[in-house]
Amino acid sequence: MRFRLLKCMRRIWNESFKERPEQSELPAIAPVVFYQGESEWRYSTEFVDLFAAGVREHNFPPHFAHSLIEWSGLAPEEVKGGLKAKATQLLQRKGKGMRRRRIPRPSAYKVFNASSIFVTASS
Repeated sequence: MRFRLLKCMRRIWNESFKERPEQSELPAIAPVVFYQGESEWRYSTEFVDLFAAGVREHNFPPHFAHSLIEWSGLAPEEVKGGLKAKATQLLQRKGKGMRRRRIPRPSAYKVFNASSIFVTASS
């Protein structure tokens, strides 16, 4: 997941430079993982932990962490938030067992904007 997040962040930054090539700074990204697996999340949230222990101490590997929102084991009535948050959790759980179809993926930047709007609206 940490490597996938880095790839998504890179796509967002690439898209940002396509839209505004004159920019001199990268837009900030707050990586968040929503997890609701059968068991608890057991992985590090630190990207640098993907490297060997001796490498982690150096400055050259990327250092960032993602926030983790873990819903594993929560019953729908235990979800905090409004109706949108509860509906989202139920839809995600129902979707787990469904057969997946290949659908075209929008650009990462648009996905990030849509996710940001959803998280903001659900707060």
